[in-house]
Amino acid sequence: MVRSSASQLHRRASFLNYAAEAMDDSAFGLHLAAEANPREAGLLFYVTSAANNLGEALALANEAVRIKHAHAPEGIVAEISFIGLSRHTAKQVTEFGVAVTIKALREIAGRNIRPTRLSFIHARNSDLPAFEQFFGCPVEFGASGDQVAFSSETLALPLITEDRHLLETLRPICDEAAKERVDPYTYATNRLCAQVSPSM
Repeated sequence: MVRSSASQLHRRASFLNYAAEAMDDSAFGLHLAAEANPREAGLLFYVTSAANNLGEALALANEAVRIKHAHAPEGIVAEISFIGLSRHTAKQVTEFGVAVTIKALREIAGRNIRPTRLSFIHARNSDLPAFEQFFGCPVEFGASGDQVAFSSETLALPLITEDRHLLETLRPICDEAAKERVDPYTYATNRLCAQVSPSM
């Protein structure tokens, strides 16, 4: 569950939807994430990158943004939702958020991380191969929830960016920032949107 102000979310989601329409690119959010620099998410990127493995990185991210997830013997299933944003406007911003998260995990692990499964509530009948190619797993649209699953083996993968000293330094700052429940991709999305259309 990602919290931000309703007005911030609505503006960001609207911009991505308008950009997708203007560029005639129904997978604009996915393509934007592919060009994103995960470091522009700021504090959240650096505190999770300092973790020991992917499981710990996701646990740290959960503390910051309160992602609803369920543990299972084979791994975890995380559910993504944007508070204050209606489903019919969330298509592009949801696809961007999930894709840039996977890109960040790949960067800090130094591996081509792949979810075991991925689903979105919204329907899609175009660009389906692009999604499966990017995520490296079956992607379901028109599902009952926005969910991403990772195997236990994936969660145990060590991070090439692990830094316990950095984590100890950033953890108190991250805990304080978490109280505001700010969407960690606000800055990254806004920076990318400005690059796509500086005049908007």
